[in-house]
Amino acid sequence: LMEWNKDYEEVQPDHRHTSHLLATHPFDLILPEEAPALKAAIRTTLDRRLGENAKDIILANWAGALLILYHARLLDGEAAGAFIKPMITFLSRENLMITHEGPTSSVTGGIYELDGNTGLTAGIAEMLLQSYESDIHVLPAVPKAWTHGQYTGLVAKGGHRVDVQWDSSQVQATIHAKQDDRVRVRHGHEKRVIEVKKDQQLHVIFPIGSLS
Repeated sequence: LMEWNKDYEEVQPDHRHTSHLLATHPFDLILPEEAPALKAAIRTTLDRRLGENAKDIILANWAGALLILYHARLLDGEAAGAFIKPMITFLSRENLMITHEGPTSSVTGGIYELDGNTGLTAGIAEMLLQSYESDIHVLPAVPKAWTHGQYTGLVAKGGHRVDVQWDSSQVQATIHAKQDDRVRVRHGHEKRVIEVKKDQQLHVIFPIGSLS
C-alpha cells in the first residue's frame, strides 16, 4: 500500500501516521479476509510503523486507537487487546478518560484528548462486533483472556441492534431487527444465514469451539 501518489523512500518508516490504511478502517473498502495480498500489505505497514525506533505511536493516543482498530479488522484479537493495555496504563486517569502526554503532564495529569477517547471505545466495539454488507460478525477479535462477558446495543449494518453474551460453553447473540432483512450472522468460522422481520428479536447460539 502506498501512502503517497509516488513511491517515495520513507524518511521515517516508523512514523505513526497511517493515512494509507483508511481504506481498511473506517471506509470498508478493503476487507482483509477477501483480499489476502492487501491483508499482507496492511501487516507490512503496521510492522514498519511498529519498528524498533517507534517510540511514540502508542503514547499518541489517537495512533494507539488506530492500532486497535486495524488489528481488529485483521481479526487479530491478541494484538488488538495488547494495544488497549498501554492506553489504559499510561494515558488514562482514574476515571478512564484518555489524555495526551505532553509538557504539562506533570502539572495537569495529562490533557484530555477527544480522539483517544472516541478511538479507544471504537476499537473495543470493533473487537466485539463487525458488520459490512449483510454480515454480522460477533466477537471477531476477542483475546483469549476475555473468557466471558456481555454487551448490549451495538448496531450492525441495516440498523439492527445486537446484544451478545458469552462464557466457556457458548456465545449467544440476540438480533433486534430494524427492518426486514436477510443477514449472515457469524462467529469464528461458523455462519448462519437468517431472515429477520422488522421489530423481531432473534436468538442465535454458537458453541464456544467456533471462537477459534
